[in-house]
Amino acid sequence: MTNLSKKHQQVLETKQRLSKALYLLITERHYDKITIYQILDRATISRRTFYRYFNDKADLMDFCLENFVKGYYLQRDNFIVAKKPEDVFLVTLNFMYKNKAFISSLVESGHFALLTEKFNQKSAQIYKNINLPWCVDDTVDSNIDYISKGLFGAYLNILQFWLSKDEPEEPELIAKNLSLLFNSIPSYFNAPSEEHTKIRNKR
Repeated sequence: MTNLSKKHQQVLETKQRLSKALYLLITERHYDKITIYQILDRATISRRTFYRYFNDKADLMDFCLENFVKGYYLQRDNFIVAKKPEDVFLVTLNFMYKNKAFISSLVESGHFALLTEKFNQKSAQIYKNINLPWCVDDTVDSNIDYISKGLFGAYLNILQFWLSKDEPEEPELIAKNLSLLFNSIPSYFNAPSEEHTKIRNKR
């Protein structure tokens, strides 16, 4: 390993330590209540080193959320082996459930929108690189942008509702409900059956 690559590795490790420190602190208290001093103390890193890599707490938070989304993206290998849409959802929901203390803290403090924004920034990239059952075969980036943001918007809204509960249901139940929801969408847009037509006419 060259001196340059060693230096790069050291920088990355330092930034990751700070990111992990902030993540852990958020699982314990609201983001607004966390100070730079507490982050430095948890990461055992000096103030000077902190400001060498980050402008402020918000800058570190952006990096922390970037890491969170990367962690989600790394679940893609498990998506591939999933046999049913329900199993695909379960992979992502298990990941989120493991991070429920972090997510619920963001919801409670009013900072969940930061995570939503970060997913929106990466939604098209994730959509194009993970072949999921509901992905539309459309290579036009502008279309993918709308589709991916629509899907993530629905997903994150459910996630916020679910993990902000005092006692969230098990991921398996949420995966089943999400699978039912997504499976019902194509049938809604297909030509209505005679039975559906009768039901609508009665309304």
